[in-house]
Amino acid sequence: MSKAFLRDTVIGSSLDLPSGKNVPVSRWKRLWDFTGGAFVDGLKDEPPVESTPRHRSGSNGYKADENHENTETGPPFCYDSLPDSRKHIRLLQILPGMPQDDVRCLIYPVALEDCPEYEALSYCWGNVTERTPILINEYSLDITRSLRSALFHLRKLHEPRTIWVDAVCINQGDVIERGNQVSIMGDIYGHTTRTVVWLGSGDGDEDSKRAFKICEQLAKEAIMLESNLDPSTDKLSFPEYDKNDSCLDNLVDDCPWWRRVWIVQEIILATDALLVCGSNEIDWKVFCRAMDRLISAQLTNGVVMGLIEQEPFRWYQSINSIRSLSLTDSLGDKLLDLLIHVREREATNPRDKVFSVLGLMDGKSEAMGITPDYTGSTEEVFNHTATCILKHSSTLDVLGLAPTNAKKLPSWVPSWVYDGELPKPMRFDARGNIRSTHASRSTSPHLEFREKGSILILSAQHIDSISDLADVLPIFDKEAGWEEIPDPDEDAGAIEWFRSAFADIGQASGHMLAITNRLRTFISWENFVGNCKDQEMSYWQTISGGCGLDDPASMEILYRKWFASLSPIRSLMRWRVDRVTTNSMFKSLGFVGYLKSTWNSYPEFGMLVEAQAAGRRLARAAKGSLCLVPANAKQGDSIILAKGGRVPLVVRRSESEETASESWTLVGECYLHGVMNGGAFREEDCVDICLY
Repeated sequence: MSKAFLRDTVIGSSLDLPSGKNVPVSRWKRLWDFTGGAFVDGLKDEPPVESTPRHRSGSNGYKADENHENTETGPPFCYDSLPDSRKHIRLLQILPGMPQDDVRCLIYPVALEDCPEYEALSYCWGNVTERTPILINEYSLDITRSLRSALFHLRKLHEPRTIWVDAVCINQGDVIERGNQVSIMGDIYGHTTRTVVWLGSGDGDEDSKRAFKICEQLAKEAIMLESNLDPSTDKLSFPEYDKNDSCLDNLVDDCPWWRRVWIVQEIILATDALLVCGSNEIDWKVFCRAMDRLISAQLTNGVVMGLIEQEPFRWYQSINSIRSLSLTDSLGDKLLDLLIHVREREATNPRDKVFSVLGLMDGKSEAMGITPDYTGSTEEVFNHTATCILKHSSTLDVLGLAPTNAKKLPSWVPSWVYDGELPKPMRFDARGNIRSTHASRSTSPHLEFREKGSILILSAQHIDSISDLADVLPIFDKEAGWEEIPDPDEDAGAIEWFRSAFADIGQASGHMLAITNRLRTFISWENFVGNCKDQEMSYWQTISGGCGLDDPASMEILYRKWFASLSPIRSLMRWRVDRVTTNSMFKSLGFVGYLKSTWNSYPEFGMLVEAQAAGRRLARAAKGSLCLVPANAKQGDSIILAKGGRVPLVVRRSESEETASESWTLVGECYLHGVMNGGAFREEDCVDICLY
């Protein structure tokens, strides 16, 4: 999220208030007028102040810059083995202390089924090379500075506090214990009284205080709107807000906790949760209500087209998406969906991209043959995971995630290490639903694994090959967006307005280039297809991945609106206004305005194209059909329909001299017009295809 979070986001938007009036909102100040203040008599703006510090979550009123290191040390701490690391855990007791006191703790083993009350700590490890000692049972254990800061701030003044925290309660040096403990992580979080989420000490505690206050008041508004307590209310009083204030930015997007892969399991399995930043805190349910209110009101200026996906809340929204995943899918499909949803998240250990979601499998991952095992290499874990998913799935969808150019993996095995340049898998259609069409007529996969699982043999039919290729549609940078670009100062005089506007052009140039390149790709695709009227329907059906085949008339209307929206680009490209020069300042200024307004009101069809085509390229098959293929596809690549596959696959004959038999590498999945409903599939024409 940029420093302009919610700054200009409500220009031209509106809020539907309980009175039924549709009230235009043009400035952030007016937003605050609608969303703040007491919504019923008796409620105050300020949250209740608790009588004593010990009744709070553990916030002790310390300042973030106090007491960064222990003054005393002891002999090195050594772990005693757990009686049974699949049934026992260790609990950490933070001993009470004053602000100037060292952080001291006790640690002891307990049986998970018969343990005292404890809280779980969810936090970001931080820089693992920056470590500092704390005292545990009067012995010294080095932990990250991030964890010490959390323990320091969560420590109570007059009574101990019992928590479970992975970095200390699991012997990280014992890979067997670590794997066993990770395998029962769901039970560990399920037994807690609540999960405490540590967002950091808050460099400027006032930021988190203001951010939490905003969330509390937005949650109040959400309650009012849901319960319709006062239908006559059409205006609420909200405190003045500085549009340059970055407190919400820091809370939602700048905090690395949101991007961690482990937090998904930690939050979803939590019986209750509390967000803590420095000495400030907010209940997770209150925070969620506030975020949902912002999202539903569309108060953010997330670029449309499905590109930004309301970037300020993308990490938060992904948690909700995982909560709503179907529990009735096959085990393979269930695990695959979890892995897809966390693929962009960060993990210190790449193997945790798989292990971190096993606790969400309702204890069924072992039935698939997958258990946390840190003795195997990352490549072995990824290979084994792909094999197990294929064996426990009715489709070949996992192959759509595979082509990542990971040199140590077979071409058909996905690497779950996110590289930022991955198209959305065709398991989902352009609207985000599981694809209903089935190119192989819903047949079951025919699989064989050789060479210790490194070779996959499919039963497939060769149906076509690639003859011509068009440009690649770039994947849009989720961190970029027009919210970075301020509008000229409308309160200034004319001369100052133009000066401000021209300054904005310089700031906008990078965004102009990125967006212009995308729009230019669409024009190049039009030229690739040609003006043949017979190709028009196959063109829009191909670039949208077949979306709307059940109602082509309605989809064609959406396509024509999108096509018309690109008309100015066809003209503007002739004088290349994307090249900002002194002589083209006024043209460039108009171009910025055009791009910004067009991009933020992009027709629905454009969103569908982005969902399917971004990161792929338009192509023509040898038999004449249009297709949407992987970015790294080449002329001559074969297109096959494999038994069990929802969509066709692009494969390339292997150039390796190590194999005597015919072998292939997987390039990726594709959309081939005219075959997606299974009409071209002939099971009797299938042959074995060896993928290396």
